[in-house]
Amino acid sequence: MNIDIVLKTAREQNFLRIVPATDLDSLITASILSKNLEEHGILCPVNTDPKIILDNVDEPLLVINLPAKDRRNLFELKYNGEFSLASYITHYLDRVFGVSKWDKIFSIIAGIYRGLDRGREGFKNIEKEILDELTKTGYIGVDLGLKLWGWKNSSLFKAMYRTLIPFIPGYSGDPQRTTGFLKNVLGIDEIESIKGEQVLSFDETKIDKTRIFIEKLTQSFELVDQEYRSKLVLKLIGYVYTVHDERRVYDIHECLGALEVFSNIDFRNIVYTILLSHDTTILHQALITYSRFIDEVSVEISISIKDSLKKKNSVVEINDLVKRPDIYIDIFESLDLLPDSRPLIIKNNEILYTSLREYIRVNKDFEKAYSKCSEYQICMVSENENLLEAHSI
Repeated sequence: MNIDIVLKTAREQNFLRIVPATDLDSLITASILSKNLEEHGILCPVNTDPKIILDNVDEPLLVINLPAKDRRNLFELKYNGEFSLASYITHYLDRVFGVSKWDKIFSIIAGIYRGLDRGREGFKNIEKEILDELTKTGYIGVDLGLKLWGWKNSSLFKAMYRTLIPFIPGYSGDPQRTTGFLKNVLGIDEIESIKGEQVLSFDETKIDKTRIFIEKLTQSFELVDQEYRSKLVLKLIGYVYTVHDERRVYDIHECLGALEVFSNIDFRNIVYTILLSHDTTILHQALITYSRFIDEVSVEISISIKDSLKKKNSVVEINDLVKRPDIYIDIFESLDLLPDSRPLIIKNNEILYTSLREYIRVNKDFEKAYSKCSEYQICMVSENENLLEAHSI
């Protein structure tokens, strides 16, 4: 899609409505675009109700990572696997208007969410350009490490069992097993106060201990085959990022985890995530929510994930703490275990549902889904996976 045409239309009509999918990249993209357009006098509301895509026939409409039938003044923005949509929009708007450092940081978070910072090469394409600028200006610090939620700010113990993406089978959500592993491999009893970079070095001259740690960790993964063990190591080792603000040091992988938990802990919280670029205190609120709930959340999600893996079932039974399905979808995607021909379904208090983006991944009748799924893109289904009319859960 030519974003020049979108901006030209928005300027001519002084209006653009956005409907994003509910993955983090889409939500962050919508937030960055709407904030920057509104700062330049263009009214740019963001809605999550998919029915708008069907009903809206006159005003300019941008749909992000959702399909739509072609019509005048309707534009689609789709992830292409090369760079996050957030970085694409940020890079474009920076050349047109200039954007804030936080918008650039949020686009880096979206790139990490997409898994685009791989191995020693790290980011390529647009994210690399944005990251290089942020590092040169001192906004972001970059080191080699394990891409755990809290590698920089928490103990290795907490960072390991709190990390849900990439999901570490046997350790994500299992503090007891994590404790035993770390004490055995590192030979340290007081593991709750030791940060990862204090005991694991990625310096070529001191890497032997780290290599042994990684080998033993890989050998002890649960419920996954050898092919995934090798892939997971590549997902775990790489660059870690910190933002030094006036008030605190932000661990970027922890910020990603916080946004995942915050966005999914309630059906409606995606509405607040959309405000992220408009109001950076949303990130602070996400981090507060994360600190309060992550220990319980990681245990609950881990139990549900492991139970589903053992049963080889595309229905994941959950308790009521984390309500949205998107975090489960992201975890199964990180495991390369999303079902090929059916959506991942959540079962909560005997109610079956999934996310709109997951339903239309395997069901091509998107217009039917738009008409039946809720304003927060929750799709309720029957036992045989037929769509039901969504109602409050």
